Amino acid sequence: MKGDMYIRDMRHCAGHIAELTSGAWHPKDAKTFITSSADSTIRIWDVENKRKSKGVIVLKSKERGTRTKITACTYSSDGKSIAAAGLDGTLNIWATNSNFTRPNAAVENAHVKNTETSSLHYAPDNKTLVSRGGDDTVKLWDVRALKTPLAVREGMTTLNPETNVTFSPDNQYILTGVSANPSGGLGGRVVLLDKLNLEIFRTIAISPANVVRVLWHPKINQIITGSSDGAINVLYSPSLSTRGATLSLSRTARTRGPGEDDVAVDRPIITPHALAMFRNDEPVVAGGRGGKRRRERERQDPVKTLKPMPPLTGPGRGGRVGASATQHVVQGLVKDSIRHEDPREALLKFAQEHEGERPKFTAAWEKTMPEPVFDQRLLEEEAQQEADKEAADEERKRIKRERPTRLT
Repeated sequence: MKGDMYIRDMRHCAGHIAELTSGAWHPKDAKTFITSSADSTIRIWDVENKRKSKGVIVLKSKERGTRTKITACTYSSDGKSIAAAGLDGTLNIWATNSNFTRPNAAVENAHVKNTETSSLHYAPDNKTLVSRGGDDTVKLWDVRALKTPLAVREGMTTLNPETNVTFSPDNQYILTGVSANPSGGLGGRVVLLDKLNLEIFRTIAISPANVVRVLWHPKINQIITGSSDGAINVLYSPSLSTRGATLSLSRTARTRGPGEDDVAVDRPIITPHALAMFRNDEPVVAGGRGGKRRRERERQDPVKTLKPMPPLTGPGRGGRVGASATQHVVQGLVKDSIRHEDPREALLKFAQEHEGERPKFTAAWEKTMPEPVFDQRLLEEEAQQEADKEAADEERKRIKRERPTRLT
């Protein structure tokens, strides 16, 4: 649902008026989700209401213009809080049971200004929040005291504004993707950080491209990554992972029988132009001129060329009327004069021949109305209208004659 871009107050809009940057589903209510946009708003939506958002949060920036692009938003694990990051470097938290007039907690310069904080994620305890900044940092926050971060990890290169950060299912590690070094060397990789102090626990090389999205599935205990080159990689443990990618490991390649390869080789290869309808039996000579005479013969065939039948000269034959050499001369002497005849005179000629006879379509009234009676009212009305028109014309002419001429 798009809002009106000319309305100044974003609370009066039905939807966003700029690009969407992030979104998140409500963890408890399956029909509710939020979206953030570059129009400095977060909107709360109901999937059953397509006409208008049911709530809106307007982020007022201290920068010039009072607006800033919201780059990331998320729900807390219990759905009682909404966190958002802006392009001005701020981090804001609202309680879902408030009126959203101002944030319940906020911190300025959470990340470097004019860098896109691409992801926010709450820990299962709803007390810890991790942010993935566009300034190549990962920061851990205590939502109860947002003055300073609990820990900071630098050197987490990111070249994509969609790079996310997430917690492990046991809430002990933090995962994020790292982009490849533009100058060469290290490629895209997944980094596992300790939740307590953001120390690097392990680094896993994935591909030469940037690792953008990371997901640690809690049920199958496998890590799925998405790279900027479109590749998807699945990391698993042979002993700890269940189902998922491990299902294909137990399947061995199907072995072929001893005669399957021979049967496949002996099968005939049929191409469309090998059929009789496409085959050219004409011999091909050097230079590629084998079909010239055949095309000349086909050009003389009226059936293949769909040539129309020429006019027949001489006496007629085969059901066709013949034509002589003097036919056009006779046609010039005896001209067709029907185009010069008056159709009214032609009809009156037939009327004079049957004058006095009673028409067949009035035979039903021959006894009850021997003499025909016609409605003369229409003729009288037309005559009266014509007389009134002539009188009006005469009156206009008289007035024009009596009007004095203005001297210039």
